[in-house]
Amino acid sequence: MPTPSGSSTSAFDRTAASILDLTKSSLSKFDQVLAAQAQSSSKDGLETRLADFNLWASAVGPIAKSGLSLDSRLQRLPDDLAIVKAVLLMLSDSLEYYASLS
Repeated sequence: MPTPSGSSTSAFDRTAASILDLTKSSLSKFDQVLAAQAQSSSKDGLETRLADFNLWASAVGPIAKSGLSLDSRLQRLPDDLAIVKAVLLMLSDSLEYYASLS
């Protein structure tokens, strides 16, 4: 069944993804959108948001080694883990929507 973002992945599958996977997916989508916006005036804003996201990732550590990663640190805090995943999923959906506008 399609999700509101138009993908065929179920909501359960999306929320089952790790923070690491969702972070990598968001970084990939940023790169795809920026590549498609090569001559756009909005590219500067996207590059700024990507820089912000990279700062967040560097500070919080979603891509850190196992045991130090955000997934590991939030393992015993399921509500906090769910919030971070939900925000990453919203970012991913927003990037997909933005890409569809061009």
